[in-house]
Amino acid sequence: MWNLHTRLVYPCLLTALLSACGGAPVKPSTAPVVEAAPTAPARSARERTIDGLLSEAEAAIRQGRYALPAHDNAYDRFRAVQMLDANNQQAQSGLHSILLIYVDRVQQSLIAGRLHAAAADLRQAKQLFPGAELLNPLQAELNRRAKSSEVVAKTPVPTDGRERIKLPEQALTQKSEDVKQLLEEVGKRVSQSDETVMIYARNDAEGRWIYKTMKDVVGDYRIRGDIRISRQPALEILSPME
Repeated sequence: MWNLHTRLVYPCLLTALLSACGGAPVKPSTAPVVEAAPTAPARSARERTIDGLLSEAEAAIRQGRYALPAHDNAYDRFRAVQMLDANNQQAQSGLHSILLIYVDRVQQSLIAGRLHAAAADLRQAKQLFPGAELLNPLQAELNRRAKSSEVVAKTPVPTDGRERIKLPEQALTQKSEDVKQLLEEVGKRVSQSDETVMIYARNDAEGRWIYKTMKDVVGDYRIRGDIRISRQPALEILSPME
């Protein structure tokens, strides 16, 4: 028989068990599961060095330091990258862009008749990129231009003691540095030898420019001679007048 104490405790236990086991089911959590982002592997010292060199090279290109000054230019930075990573595409593209810059500079100098500038840039480009096929046509064109405008070649006329210097028409039209240099050399020569210069020009303005270019280099010395109109521009140097 249950005593009073049992009758009082049992209902309480039963109620507690029903509450724990027979109550409403617990709903599973619907909060999204956030997965941790994968951590990027730390870059090695070599990779960090390459990144720094590439950044410096790009900055040098923007500042026009393609191959000069020595040890502080884009070319040297890209080559340093290739020493660390021979197949680095960014370094290869950067070097090719520098080659194209030199090709364009040589072409522009040839168009303007600046043969000395074209030769200097082409010589440097060959040193930086030996064997580059893009430079071969430029060298051929430079050789052709130099041969056709050999302004130093003189054709003596022994019958009257004159010597004639042909002036290249295209370079003269463009007033190129090569023509200026030649005229300055002639001006210096006649100022020392007291020879006379006959100027053959295609028009009066061209003849006056030729004379002025020779005169500017000799200061107060008065160059003796005359200007004549001719289809073929040239200088004719005569013996000193007695």
